[in-house]
Amino acid sequence: MHVGLDLMHEVFVDSLRSITLWEYAQVLGVVAVIEASGFMEGLGFGLLLACFAYILATSQENPVDVSAPAGSIRSRVMRSLDDRRKLHILLDKHVWVLRVKGGSLFFGNSVRLAEHCEELLETVSDLKFLVLHFPSQMHGADCTAVASLAELVASCERHRVYAVFAELNDDLRRRVEVALPNPKTRYAMWFLSMNDAFTFIEARLLQPTRNSYQPREKASAAELLRHLAPDQPAESINSLAKYFKKESAREGETVWRKGEKPTRAVLVSVGLLLADPLTNEPPEPIHPGGIAGELGLITGESRFHTLVAAENTSFFSAGRELFADPLAVIVFQQIALNFASHRLHHLNLFGRIPAV
Repeated sequence: MHVGLDLMHEVFVDSLRSITLWEYAQVLGVVAVIEASGFMEGLGFGLLLACFAYILATSQENPVDVSAPAGSIRSRVMRSLDDRRKLHILLDKHVWVLRVKGGSLFFGNSVRLAEHCEELLETVSDLKFLVLHFPSQMHGADCTAVASLAELVASCERHRVYAVFAELNDDLRRRVEVALPNPKTRYAMWFLSMNDAFTFIEARLLQPTRNSYQPREKASAAELLRHLAPDQPAESINSLAKYFKKESAREGETVWRKGEKPTRAVLVSVGLLLADPLTNEPPEPIHPGGIAGELGLITGESRFHTLVAAENTSFFSAGRELFADPLAVIVFQQIALNFASHRLHHLNLFGRIPAV
C-alpha cells in the first residue's frame, strides 16, 4: 500500500514540477484508460498520444533555418574584381537562398517550407534562382514532403524561376524526380555542393558575351592585370606587366608541386590550370584571367598545392624581381589582398579556403 501511494504521489504531484500541462493531461489520460480497460490498452493509448504530440510539436517548427538574398555568397572560383562587383549586385537581385534545418521533412513542416517558397516566388521581383540548401543532417522525407518539393519545382517553372537543390541526398533526389509533374522540366537543378551550385549560377548571371570579362586569346599581361586591378592607373599596371613573361604548359604538365618554395606567380591567358591540394578536397580551377601563387610569392611559404595544366594552357609568370619596383609592388599587393579577402569570405561561409 505504501509503495503504491508513493508511486501515485510521484506520478500525479511530483511530475507537475517538470512537465507541461499538456503532458500532464496525457499522463491522466493514460492512467484513466489503464483503469477503465487494462494495462495494454493504456500502453497503446500512450504510444498514440506520444506520436500525436511529436507531430504537433514538429509541425509547428519552421523548417527554414536561413532565408536571404544571395548577395554575400560566392563560389570558390577566383574571379576578377570587376566580375565580383557585378556578382554582388546580380546575386543580391536575382538569387534567393533557403537553408533547410536538419532532421526530417514530413507532411507537417514540408507544407510550411512550400508556403514560404511560394510567398518568395510571388513577392520577390526579378528572381531567377531559388536555392534550397539541404544540410547533411537531413535524415529523410515522407511521401507528402516529396510531393511538396515536386510541386515547388512546378511552381518555380510557372514563375520561370530555377529551383536549385544543393546537397540533397541521392535517394530523396530520385524520389522527387519521379514525382515531378513535368519530368522533362529544365527548371529543376541538382548539385552536390553549394560551391557547384554557385559556380553554375555565377556563370549564368555573368553571361560571357555581355557582362563578364573573357580574355582574348592573344591578350597581353597588361590587359589581364587591368581587369584584376581596375582602379589602378595605366602607369602602375604597365609597371607590373613588364615582369610577366609568356609561358605555356601542355595538358597534364605540372607547373609547380606541393611543398616547393614559391618562385613565381602565374596569370592564366588561355586554357585551364588546376590547383590540387592532394587531399580529399577537390582541385581549384584557375580560369583565363585568374591568378595563382600570388600570396605565396609575398609570404615565401611553401606551396600548399600542386598546380597542373588541365588542358594546353598559356600563361604569364612573374618572379620576386617585381618587388624591386614600388609601383609594381602596389598593384601586385592589391591583387593579392583582393583574392585573399575572397578566400577568407569563403572560409566564413563554408569553412573551406580556396587554394592559394
